[in-house]
Amino acid sequence: MKYITLLAGTFMFLLLHGIAWGQDSTKTFYITPELPTPGTTITVHYNPAGTPLEGKDGVTGRLYLFHDFQWEGNDLTLRKNGREWTSSYTVPADGALTVCVFQADTVVDYGGKTTYAYMITDPKGGQMPSAFIGWAFLRNPTGGSFGLPGYDNPEAAIADEVALYWIRQELMHHPTSRRRVFYPAMVLLAKVEGDAKKPRIQQEVDYILSQPDVTEQEMIQVAKVYQQQLQDQVHADSVRKAVVAKFPKGNQAKLQIYKQIEQERDVAKKCAMCHTFLRDYPETQADRAFDYENMVNYSRIYAPIFGVELPKKNYAALIPLVPNASYDMLVLMYYKAIQIGHNTGFMTDEQLLPYAIQIIQRMEVLQTERPASHRHLAPSEWLADTRRSYIGYVVTYVDILKKTGNNAEALRYANVAQEALHYKHAELNGAHAFLLDNAGQTEKRDRVMLASVHENQSTPWILDKLREGYVKQHGNDGGFDAYIQSLKNATEVQAEHDRIGKTMINRKMTDFKLVDAKGKPVTLASLKGKIVILDFWATWCTPCKASFPGMKLAVEKYKNDPDVVFYFVDTQERNAGYKENVMSYITKNNYPFNILFDVKGSGKYNDAVFTKICEDFTISGIPQKLIIDANGNLRFITVGYMGSPTELADEIATMVELTRKAI
Repeated sequence: MKYITLLAGTFMFLLLHGIAWGQDSTKTFYITPELPTPGTTITVHYNPAGTPLEGKDGVTGRLYLFHDFQWEGNDLTLRKNGREWTSSYTVPADGALTVCVFQADTVVDYGGKTTYAYMITDPKGGQMPSAFIGWAFLRNPTGGSFGLPGYDNPEAAIADEVALYWIRQELMHHPTSRRRVFYPAMVLLAKVEGDAKKPRIQQEVDYILSQPDVTEQEMIQVAKVYQQQLQDQVHADSVRKAVVAKFPKGNQAKLQIYKQIEQERDVAKKCAMCHTFLRDYPETQADRAFDYENMVNYSRIYAPIFGVELPKKNYAALIPLVPNASYDMLVLMYYKAIQIGHNTGFMTDEQLLPYAIQIIQRMEVLQTERPASHRHLAPSEWLADTRRSYIGYVVTYVDILKKTGNNAEALRYANVAQEALHYKHAELNGAHAFLLDNAGQTEKRDRVMLASVHENQSTPWILDKLREGYVKQHGNDGGFDAYIQSLKNATEVQAEHDRIGKTMINRKMTDFKLVDAKGKPVTLASLKGKIVILDFWATWCTPCKASFPGMKLAVEKYKNDPDVVFYFVDTQERNAGYKENVMSYITKNNYPFNILFDVKGSGKYNDAVFTKICEDFTISGIPQKLIIDANGNLRFITVGYMGSPTELADEIATMVELTRKAI
């Protein structure tokens, strides 16, 4: 223990007096003035020489402040001064400990074993309340909510004995911290010193419960200590019962109701209980640490509401939920209500628009208003986290706005999304180019179209528009395909060709018998001598239908090649009259597809052939495309749809040509 005390004392010395050895600009990190106090504007100095960021440009920094026993993230505005990056920051009145992190691209420098941490000095020359706690649990996971989420610096990790030392330092210098550090102190005391300390732990438990203003959180912590450290389940249950009585609208009461909802099996009743739960315990006011520890998952409260209200098209029931929903739940709400409703056509875009507006606008508000549960993130981190999911759904929002005639607003959002996606999203590229064309911004439209071709993220509309311009310039489209190919990223084209080549197989294809719309059979034997592309799909499969514009490009590429044939095999249909629905859909969308139908198997669906193929080749899911060579051997299997019509068409064409050469 003496060694630990000396070691911890050395860390304290470095924290308190590190400035003395750190002011030399050749050092990696230091802060001026030497002993920062609350209210002081400090300057952070960082020299990346010898760190993971050495030689990198665009260094960014974040400063995490521990104050009043909680973390708050801040962005540093770094400026390059010779070899150093510097930034200023004003320490709040209750600031106790600062920790800096520096980053360039995806590389992060946490400071290694010594970290980039600094304690704030109080006006009397000591340390501010909670400083020792922040320093301990920055590097030890026992502190729970006192730890800094996402701080990934294992080099700085300290043993439980050292963390306990820092708790004792806190209590020695700031006795008023006793109640705040009760739970982690008891956990560490039990871990480090064992059963011998049970009387001391019981003494602290009694002290907490004797306080006239004891809080619900403290009583819950006492219950956990009874259960975990004192192994006294009777007293733990007794305290929890007292918590509910004393705080009937508190966390423990919420947990009981949550468990009742989880056990409810009546769907309508469960939905009503969830509505009441969200009214009584709004998600924006939730204690995230308590919920996480007790597995209270708000998505399981929203899910029954979605499951009952959305199938009835009662979208109005969602509106009262929006103001108090967390960002994550808004994302889930948008997906369940708007994204699925739009992609499947369950709701018209006119019906979806007012709800989409409210959810999107609320998401935008929350991007600039960090909730208390995420104050540990710097504003830039919070914005980056929220924008990732937001941008993906903005693409759908653009399409809804466009299809409801709100072109100016759609263009504004398309510009926003394009700044983040950089022409790597085909659907956005198509909408963006169309909206620019509609607005008469032809130069910007052309830049979008050319960039989309370069990334191989184009749509048929873009290709048609480029073809139109090519013909206008050259008088015919004779060299158009070669022109388009020349615009693509040659390195990426070759890499994709090589990737596809590595997936080629050579296995005997399952024999099959399918039927066309008139009942005429089509067998594997009847297709001998041809390269066959079978595309298994269903009318209920959104990605299947989303892939059809790309498949249409592939079909048109080979329409005059007698050695290549495409069949689109409808399978796994769930409704009567599906054949009529299939043919109606194909005709309505002007797809030049040869349609075949799977045959009924042992179950109630038309899935016999597809099921046998899945068993033979250990595959599953649709859309599923199979490329078969002229000898009846399966050469390629590709499942799913990545979202780019031109990329899909090129993938199919590459597989066809590789198959042709392999025969």
